[in-house]
Amino acid sequence: MGFVTYFSLCLLGILVSSPAKATCPNGWLENQGNCYAYIEKMMTWADAEVDCQSYGRGVHLASILNQKECSIVAKYILAQQKTRTDVWIGLYDPLQNRKWKWADNSPFNFASWNANQPGLFVPVANKFCVELREQKDFEKWDAVTCKEKNAFVCKQSP
Repeated sequence: MGFVTYFSLCLLGILVSSPAKATCPNGWLENQGNCYAYIEKMMTWADAEVDCQSYGRGVHLASILNQKECSIVAKYILAQQKTRTDVWIGLYDPLQNRKWKWADNSPFNFASWNANQPGLFVPVANKFCVELREQKDFEKWDAVTCKEKNAFVCKQSP
């Protein structure tokens, strides 16, 4: 076996055994294997979800699954945002029955609702999509009409 063949096999072994690390597109935030992008285009919830999907496989409006992720996303938006505005995330009520669902089908077991949200006791007509509130530094959520136009956060999960 020649030196080049031996070297090539060793290199191949290293590449195969190295753990995969998330590689985020340029300008996206990497955290815990997920990639996030703040998009400052003003769109309806549905149009924002389509725009996120255009960035590639597994990209949706962001799901926020725990308090730590909520804080990281909020700080990221604060650092990126040029014009203060509310921001779409991937939580919505597709059947309009107050059963919330993430656009990426992640389990819904964490929420950071603003006071009196999401109209749990008095359902509010046509408020079936969720935004991060600019007035609460993006740490609190409100259910609003899906036709509003907001900036948004996309998330790519492994």
